[in-house]
Amino acid sequence: ALGIVAVAVPVRDEKGRVVAGVAIQGAESRLNIESCLKMLPALNRSAEKLSKLWKLASEPADDDAG
Repeated sequence: ALGIVAVAVPVRDEKGRVVAGVAIQGAESRLNIESCLKMLPALNRSAEKLSKLWKLASEPADDDAG
């Protein structure tokens, strides 16, 4: 039977709420759990960057029309 291996980390907003996730997954025949776990630091860095972008995207835009 073909299995899937996956790991995921949360993307959080400025209040610490989970708003998204970053994951890697693949067939066991191509990816094993050890390889996935080695990628966790990069996944965490990506999630942190996305969290910062999420905060920027949720800030009110400056309205020059006013």
